[in-house]
Amino acid sequence: MKKIILVSILLISGLSFADGNNDWQNIDQNVIKLNALNSCQGCVLRNTSFIGADLNNASLSGANLIEADLSLANLSGVNFAQANLTNANLMGADLSGAILEGAFLCNTMMPWGLDNSSCQ
Repeated sequence: MKKIILVSILLISGLSFADGNNDWQNIDQNVIKLNALNSCQGCVLRNTSFIGADLNNASLSGANLIEADLSLANLSGVNFAQANLTNANLMGADLSGAILEGAFLCNTMMPWGLDNSSCQ
């Protein structure tokens, strides 16, 4: 039920943006995929709002989460390996058991502060 609510909020509010004319459609489809399968490896989810979302144990490896807002979200056990979290906001998120090894972190707001460990 919580995932259906999340999809409804995202689709109705139009909080997902991207570059290009049809990218928003792909992002909305990827959000639906994430909610249905709890996995969206390599998906484009940039600029998407997941504020307070429950993504417990989701697989987001290779996902493009540039400028995504994951603040206050339940991200426990999420696999972020190879995910791009540049300029993402994870303030207040629960990252217990999350896999961050291999994630691209640049100007990423983490619960413990700004992380620039992957910036070049």
